Amino acid sequence: MRKVIALLLVLLLSVTLCGCNSLVYKPTPYKFPGTMWVSEDPDIYFIVEEYEHNGSVHKRLRGEITVDGISSEIEVYISNSGSVVISLVTSKPYYHYDDIIIQGYGSFSRKKMSIKVTRRRRGWLDPSIRDITFIKEALYLDDVN
Repeated sequence: MRKVIALLLVLLLSVTLCGCNSLVYKPTPYKFPGTMWVSEDPDIYFIVEEYEHNGSVHKRLRGEITVDGISSEIEVYISNSGSVVISLVTSKPYYHYDDIIIQGYGSFSRKKMSIKVTRRRRGWLDPSIRDITFIKEALYLDDVN
């Protein structure tokens, strides 16, 4: 009986661990500092920046969205599960629910990031846009890949 219970626990642990969809090994934009990611429709771009805080180097994705000729500063967040949040940059240290303008699930490659939009803030994104594709561009001549 103990062997059966041990086997069930091992199987349960295996299924739990295999169910994780971690982006640790996937090529998210965070892995390409000094690059710009550009979407033409809608007009959005962000740059992968490195900055130092409390002695550690961190990365952030900052850029702009342009709607009706008006540009607003944004920050892009990508979770380990592949969830993508695009929010307005405010004076708060973290984004707040009210600051989110686009939310969705991302798929990633070395040169492209696509977002399947699941939530949008009214007035910021045409309702007909269901997918947003960003193409990676090098900011410096030596960043070819």
